[in-house]
Amino acid sequence: MDTRQQKLYDDIKRRLTAMETRRYGYERVWQRAAELADPKNANFTVEYGPGGFNKGTKKTDNTVAQAVPKWASAIDGLTTPKTQKWHGLATSDDYLNDRYADWLERQCDKLFAIRYGAGSNFANAHYENLKNIAIYGAGPFSVTEKYGYGISYRAWPVREFYTEQNADGEVDVFFRKFKLNKRQTLQQFGQNTPRQIIVSDDLNKEWEFLHAVYPNDDYQPRRLDPTHRRYASVYVCLSTHEIVEESGYNVCPFFYPRYDVFASLQEPYGYSPVMQLMPEVRTLAAMMRTNLKTAQRASDPTWLLANDDIINAARVGVPNAIIPGGLNENGQPLVAPMQGPNAMPFSLEMLQDIRNTIREGFELNLFTVLVNRPDMTATEVLQRAQETATLLSPTTSRLEKELLSGVITKELEICTRAGQLEPMPPEMAEAMASGQVALQVRYESPIRKAQDAGTGAAILRTVELAGALQPFDPSIKNLINAPRILKEIAKVYGAPVKIFNTEEEKAAADLSDAQLAQAQAMLAAAPVIGKTAKDLADAQQKTGTQVR
Repeated sequence: MDTRQQKLYDDIKRRLTAMETRRYGYERVWQRAAELADPKNANFTVEYGPGGFNKGTKKTDNTVAQAVPKWASAIDGLTTPKTQKWHGLATSDDYLNDRYADWLERQCDKLFAIRYGAGSNFANAHYENLKNIAIYGAGPFSVTEKYGYGISYRAWPVREFYTEQNADGEVDVFFRKFKLNKRQTLQQFGQNTPRQIIVSDDLNKEWEFLHAVYPNDDYQPRRLDPTHRRYASVYVCLSTHEIVEESGYNVCPFFYPRYDVFASLQEPYGYSPVMQLMPEVRTLAAMMRTNLKTAQRASDPTWLLANDDIINAARVGVPNAIIPGGLNENGQPLVAPMQGPNAMPFSLEMLQDIRNTIREGFELNLFTVLVNRPDMTATEVLQRAQETATLLSPTTSRLEKELLSGVITKELEICTRAGQLEPMPPEMAEAMASGQVALQVRYESPIRKAQDAGTGAAILRTVELAGALQPFDPSIKNLINAPRILKEIAKVYGAPVKIFNTEEEKAAADLSDAQLAQAQAMLAAAPVIGKTAKDLADAQQKTGTQVR
């Protein structure tokens, strides 16, 4: 390495050491959470050899382990349902939105086709990421371009990532520490693979790497080389102490959505439902462990012997065993089980109360209302949906801000560069280039529709009230803009924009309607005109005069 690269390596290594120190306390909490809810990933403070993993020996109850995937499925269905169009594209200018609504919708349709295509793994990666958020409070996620295949989505292990926040509380520094064997290293880095790894004969040896992505202090938008892009990307081999690759990104490919955050900017890691419920989870595990021990003593008790003279005393407790000397001369047993508790220390009601507390902590009670109350009216269902949306709004809003907005922005950047989107209309491109207008994401997920349902109901009630008051004041109808009401209701219900005519199509339809009305008026007036002409002709014939 030259002097610049050596300095860069030293700076990154020093920064990594500081981040490892700050994250140390979280690793112990994550280890406890993983042991109870995600045993296969319980390797934060324990290293396992090849093929080794935590077998879940500390997990005595499955309540939290079952609640995590249910919560992930519920949030996924409310925010990013695979079978629905859960977001749209818009600009910050209403005129451009109306004029180019069809273009915006076509580009959005192409994004969905790519995101949920046959070779895409967005749905699976997003679901795994939500489970990480539920357990560890955060879920590292990436959107990258896989040349020749399209867009690659991936949920990464929490253990691999070290992060930092900027002054606005946004995670913008990502250090990923990982291991590769020789074959994997050659696949990823090719000719840039460190010489020491190339000449190594040990194919199974794992080499430690670091991928550092952070805001580039040397960002120069007019430069085309990748090292001067908005985000710097540096691959470092920690095992050989050298820089492997340097590059950059215009849009950061990594995202770090969190369930909840700490007030301090020095604490970039999240806080999860499992971490919040850790006292209840550990209490339940301890209670179940005690009950299991009690049940084991009852089914396999300690045996009391009168003396050591009993033949085959070692066979006491063995099914169908014959114990010579087990009875005295009066036929009374010389062997008896030691009496233990007559009942379980913790009743099923006590255990169920804690289980219900854990389920409520995951907000699962919000998703069972329709099952428990099948007799609810449509109004009650709508009200309950609005309440659910209100209670889940902090979680889903953070997910939209810290993950989904960034994912869509990165998709747009990749698809635009690959030529998979239509060229932007000149008027819109000019407005965006001037900085007057920005492209925005408009969320249309089920939970957003539930939040907006009150707006739709208010509009309809207002129209009904206007109709009821019109007999008293006919001018009220002039206050209502019917086309605008229709578009607002369609937006609330998530109807596609393409069901409406464009301004040109509407003008053509209005002209056609006017011509048709004129023709109908002429046809309606034809009999009257004909009768008038006949009367004039009769009058002329009778009087012998000509009426001019």
